[in-house]
Parts: sequence; C-alpha cells; structure tokens
Amino acid sequence: MNKFKEKMLLLGLNPKKELSIIILGELLFIGLGAAAYFFVMKQLFVFLIAAVFMIAFALYESTKYDKLLNNKNQTLIDQFVEAFTYFGIYIVNGYNVYKALEESSALAREAVAVPLSKLVKDIDEDKSIKPYLEFSKNFESLEVKQVMMSVFQMVEEGERDIHIKRFQKLFGKFSEERHEIEKARKKNKLETLTFLPLVGSGLTLLSLTVALVAIMGGIYNVL
Repeated sequence: MNKFKEKMLLLGLNPKKELSIIILGELLFIGLGAAAYFFVMKQLFVFLIAAVFMIAFALYESTKYDKLLNNKNQTLIDQFVEAFTYFGIYIVNGYNVYKALEESSALAREAVAVPLSKLVKDIDEDKSIKPYLEFSKNFESLEVKQVMMSVFQMVEEGERDIHIKRFQKLFGKFSEERHEIEKARKKNKLETLTFLPLVGSGLTLLSLTVALVAIMGGIYNVL
C-alpha cells in the first residue's frame, strides 16, 4: 500500500482520493451484483460476473499508476531531448555553455524548463560537476547523465571542436534511440486499441452466456 501511495504522490495525485475511488469502484460492482441477484434473476452466476468485473478493475488499478509514471518519465526524457537539441544548435552557433543552457531553458517545455532553469542558477553558485549531476537525477536514464557529463566537460576544457563533436555524437545517438522508442510506443498503443474490442466482445459473450443459462434454468424450473 505504501508503494501505491508513493507512486500517487510522485504523480501529484491525492492518495486518499485515489484509494476512495478504488474502494467505491469495488463496492459498485458488489452492489450491482447484489441488485441483479435480488431484482433481476436469482442466479449465483450474476455474482460470478460481478467478481470478473471486480478482478478486472483491481488489475487495471494495480497497473495504472506504473503506466502513468512510466509515461511521465518518458515524456520528461523526450522533452529533455527537445531542449538539448536547441542547446546543440546554440553551441554550434558560438554560444558558450552557460548562455546556451539559459536560452534552451527559455524554449524548453515546462516539465524540463523548471529543472533546467534551476541548473542555470546552480551553475552560478557552484562551478563543479555537482549541478549537472543533480539535474540528471530528474530523469530515469543513464544516457541523460552521460550527456550532462559531456556538457560539463565542455565547460571545464572549453567549447573546442573535439568536445562539441563528442557531445553531438553522444546526444545524436541518444536522440535516435528515443525516436525509435517513441515509434515502438505508438505501435504498442495502436495494438492495444485493436485488442480492446476483443476484450469487450469477450465480456459481452460471457454476459450473454450467463443470461442464457439463467433463462434455461428458469424454463427447467417451470417444467
């Protein structure tokens, strides 16, 4: 439960509100099952249907926050790539590292703009590698840390061609990998969308089967 709360907090969600929604959802399925049993058909199969929906809802909720966190982290990394694409352009056009970071933070999207602005501020106060490493902790990616170490190397040894080319090679490879991941992510999303109608059809078929069994049971009792 603590892990769930931690994930909710990382997503900026209210744990109490989220847990209330989960509990209400489960109670709703129990209530619908009971109502169907007492007012529609007094067959135990209706509780089986309710149990299936409860399990499906519980499985969805147990994986939802992991998916939301993963999407958040992936989006953050994608925005990092976008911001440091600008950084690379500024560096090639003669800007020093500090000015390139400052200009890139102004163009970056909000999720990256905030930590990037903090990095610029921290560099004013600390000329060591520490601000760069602290910035990289915002991202669940070793490649981001490597890119930031490359940026710091440019600061330490000057924006010479050899360091600029090293940054371009490292960042270019990382950027290409991110594009491939994004393509795969979109493909998986499309495959998931095509799978959902099958799930819906399966649940509908299950409901029809239970209803048919209930009707046949009623006919048998009459006879």
